[in-house]
Amino acid sequence: MGLTGTGKSSFVSMITGNQEQGVGHSLTSCTREIKTAKCTIEGSSVVLLDTPGFNHPEISDLKILQLITSWLNKTCKQGPLLSILYFHRITDNRMLWTPLKDFQRLCRNKPISNIVLTTTMWDEVDEDFGDERLKELRGNDWKTIFRYSNTQESAKEVLLQLMAVTEGN
Repeated sequence: MGLTGTGKSSFVSMITGNQEQGVGHSLTSCTREIKTAKCTIEGSSVVLLDTPGFNHPEISDLKILQLITSWLNKTCKQGPLLSILYFHRITDNRMLWTPLKDFQRLCRNKPISNIVLTTTMWDEVDEDFGDERLKELRGNDWKTIFRYSNTQESAKEVLLQLMAVTEGN
């Protein structure tokens, strides 16, 4: 989950090797519906959910939240959802909290153990700036923050870290 253009589809495409996943590089968002993709990370099967981004030019945040919660309601009957990666561009000066807070309220009774902040767009900032921004984000109640560097190795590392965090809960 995250704002439109934060790298959600790129992450899914990178980790699965599926270049047809639909990654937008223009002013128009590419993802308009929920898509699932499966991959295996060190012997563990992982199901990834690619969602439309908040602040989408054609879909309201409320509609996106409804799509996600509807998918969760169907899926949670089949087994628990363990974690959510919330994507955020490290270059952004502000974080849009409203959809995330609404989502947390909607999922109060759902089996979600973690909502983890995943920072993206590291190739667009220098290291010192990025590290300062991480300090700010850590001060905003994020228990866990991952750094995704837009490579397959980095995507795999994010999922391995996520699996380690969820095993610890």
